[in-house]
Amino acid sequence: MKLSTTVVTAFSVVTLSIASANADVRMRLANALSKDHPSSVVLQRFADEVREKTDGEVSIRLFVNGVLGSEREVLEQLQNGAVDITRVSAASLENFDPVFRVFSLPYIFEDEDDFYAKMRGPVASTVYQATKDDGFQGLTFFDSGARSFYTISKPIETPQDLQG
Repeated sequence: MKLSTTVVTAFSVVTLSIASANADVRMRLANALSKDHPSSVVLQRFADEVREKTDGEVSIRLFVNGVLGSEREVLEQLQNGAVDITRVSAASLENFDPVFRVFSLPYIFEDEDDFYAKMRGPVASTVYQATKDDGFQGLTFFDSGARSFYTISKPIETPQDLQG
């Protein structure tokens, strides 16, 4: 049976603005999920490593639990510079470019290895650049697992099982 890893539900984006090279840089990173969620833990580690590797010249403050707004609201804040970085689902990015709809399709990856190979290759580069004209672009992805399907009468093991 093929692994149905079908969605990238977390996607990091950053504004295209560049801060002065001589000034300390303070950035705001928004995440709608809880502080203890694995993506928030990773984002906090990212912020800590940025501070460490820049000797404190760049600091990133993580806002969790959606305190800065919904994913859509945070993307709009990203566009106007109120937020510098965010982690959002591919579904939220569909409003900006239809290319993100592909992550809602079942069975588009053969297995987990295929998923990672594609998301680290030229396909990902195209996806990351899709929102550049909107004022932000993707940096990386988070894998949040496979799409869930629920039935009352039969298991879903192949795409054909979804017909009818």
